[in-house]
Amino acid sequence: MDGPVPVEEIEPGEAVMDPQGRPHFVLWQGGCAWQPQGGASDDPGRPIRIFANAFGPGIPRRDLRLSAAHRVVVERAGVSSALRADALGPHRARMEGGDEPVFYHAIVTREPCIVMAENLACASAFPGEGAMSDPAGRPRGGGQGGRGKPLTDGGIVTALR
Repeated sequence: MDGPVPVEEIEPGEAVMDPQGRPHFVLWQGGCAWQPQGGASDDPGRPIRIFANAFGPGIPRRDLRLSAAHRVVVERAGVSSALRADALGPHRARMEGGDEPVFYHAIVTREPCIVMAENLACASAFPGEGAMSDPAGRPRGGGQGGRGKPLTDGGIVTALR
């Protein structure tokens, strides 16, 4: 089945689609709990809620919570820029407070790519060249658990199944 899939249900070996419809194969899917640093403004993992329709009708489809350091793609005057979620401004997003841990989900693809999360263009996690390979250059095993750059707290990503 093609179409929207909760990010936490995507399995290694499946493909996610970029905005141009090109597939990018997932090497790893997992998540991590992030303990907020007391609402510190420089905490890269603090949750940022991007409001539904912040960039136009249906972009994103519903409120989307990302880590502060997560990159989203914004169009301005015909130029695309990847901005941190905490740089979107109060009319588009707000920092969420609290001391409760947040669980983020992430996918890692073979190369950095843009994926659609709730119809908003977001960067996939990419730990760097060779990070997902063993010393012989073979892909490491996938599966849940472990560490990855935070993606979202459960957004819908377009996948090819």
